[in-house]
Amino acid sequence: QDTVFVSNSSIDSAGHYYIDYSTVVIRDTILVSVDSGQVLEIGPGTTLLFDTDVFVCEDGRIKIAGTSDDSVKIITIYGGAIYLWHSRSDNIIEYTNITYYYGGGRIGMEFSNLSFSHNTCFVEGGMSFLLYTNNILEINNSKFLGKSVPIWGTPMYPAFIGGHCAESKLVIHNTEIDSFASAIPVGFSSNVTVTNTVIHNCGTGIIVEGGDTASLYVNNCNIYDNIKGIKILALYSDSDTATINYCNFWGNDTDAVNYNLDSDSINMEYNWWGENPPDTTQIIGNIDYIPWLSDSIEQIQDSKLENKNNPIIFPNPAVEYVNVSLPDNYDFLVGVIDILGKRVLSKRSNGEPIQISGNNLSSGVYYFHIYDLFHSKSYSKKVIFF
Repeated sequence: QDTVFVSNSSIDSAGHYYIDYSTVVIRDTILVSVDSGQVLEIGPGTTLLFDTDVFVCEDGRIKIAGTSDDSVKIITIYGGAIYLWHSRSDNIIEYTNITYYYGGGRIGMEFSNLSFSHNTCFVEGGMSFLLYTNNILEINNSKFLGKSVPIWGTPMYPAFIGGHCAESKLVIHNTEIDSFASAIPVGFSSNVTVTNTVIHNCGTGIIVEGGDTASLYVNNCNIYDNIKGIKILALYSDSDTATINYCNFWGNDTDAVNYNLDSDSINMEYNWWGENPPDTTQIIGNIDYIPWLSDSIEQIQDSKLENKNNPIIFPNPAVEYVNVSLPDNYDFLVGVIDILGKRVLSKRSNGEPIQISGNNLSSGVYYFHIYDLFHSKSYSKKVIFF
């Protein structure tokens, strides 16, 4: 275990500078620069300690990569940050545990690309990312936890992403975002995609400020226990779009989705509004409010199938798959609920039988909710997967 004091000369002399199983201290107003053609690579077992200072990757490349068994650690106090500036290289941060203490830390980006995956990030009063203009940020399989901290007697609330996030592409998949004042911004001319992600205990989960071909796509997310789930302030043109499908909303203090506009550019389908569903009168687009998915698990267990037009569900018990159909080939929806009451899968049929695969389901008891779109009737059935 070595202690390495990194300076510009360390990077410049090597071109490709690799550090692993060391403690790297960046302090005393050192500005470490990774310039064009240079690579700074931080390997497993390394701890990066920032004390009010930064290192900047300008036109060069950084790779901070631990492993699933041996992560990299980044710790900042007060200040300290990583800035990517005009770095279109394959920048990577993965299998890293990041801790920003007392309002410090952030990953700043402008005209840069970054793949951020399999990381954990604890943010005390600061922000995880600071995005300016023209960036591509992909976040996968990561977890973020924020905490407010008093700064000179005033609470400082953390932000998941700060900055105006303009003309950028942001992709978030299979990630948890917990306890931030604001989580995901959709800025001017930005394209934001959020899938299979949990957003909870935040002030606002997603905020759309829009403008000039901004777009938001949210699919299969759990957005709950926030003050507002999604807030859409403005979509300025017909080319701006917001699509929210197959999401679960519950426990949000005011609105699951709040907006202040008349627009046919908002599309919401097959979502579960546990409470505070959006006012649909302003939306011309295709929106479905499905109250049958908001039944509690006790009601599901006790409900009786009606005799007429009963769904056909077989085999049950099942090993690989379950077939679902309605006798008269009516359109229907299927929601699969696990034993804890969480919706794990949703599908729509245009009259034809559909098959629910058990490949991604653990063995156990599930409840199939079937909603007959023609008769506006709901059914439920307990199904066992082995």
